Amino acid sequence: MTRIVTFLGKAQYLKEAIEKNRLTDIFIDISYTIGEVYYDNRVNYHYVDTGIKLSDNEEVETINRRIRIAKMIKEIISKIDDNILFLDSDVIVNNIQDVIKRLENVNVPTTIAIPARAKPTNFIVIFFQSTNFYLPLSWKPKLEEVVNNYLNNFLYTNNPVDIFIHNQLQSLTMYISGVCHYINGAKYCI
Repeated sequence: MTRIVTFLGKAQYLKEAIEKNRLTDIFIDISYTIGEVYYDNRVNYHYVDTGIKLSDNEEVETINRRIRIAKMIKEIISKIDDNILFLDSDVIVNNIQDVIKRLENVNVPTTIAIPARAKPTNFIVIFFQSTNFYLPLSWKPKLEEVVNNYLNNFLYTNNPVDIFIHNQLQSLTMYISGVCHYINGAKYCI
């Protein structure tokens, strides 16, 4: 079985994400949640405290965000004992059941390409190493090892968490039509 999981962060598109992505689990960082959390009785809600609040300093917040994400991923893999499809709360996947079937036939970590902002510019590109990825159950120990290394050795100071994880896991990439991402309030789709 595959659990479809998101973590917050930002909650403004959560209702649509629950409905379209058929989320099974939502992990909520009580130190950092923006917007109202939408509740649905078909979803398991988990509360986590990363202890990392929003910073007004952009450089500090970049590092904080990387640490928050790594801690949330670590928490998720410690609690979910199944295959996991991580989907950001602002990413919408049309035809999720077809996507799950395709992913379950691949027994390695696989990222889902998304439209994304090419930071620091405002250009929208297709990004292939985001936190939108499939993790087969057998790969949980390896992901835990990668995330522990990232956190324990302060690798977040120079490495975005998503790119670091996928470089270490040597994740495959899946390009799927109908994947959408909200960027600065606008919805971009592949």
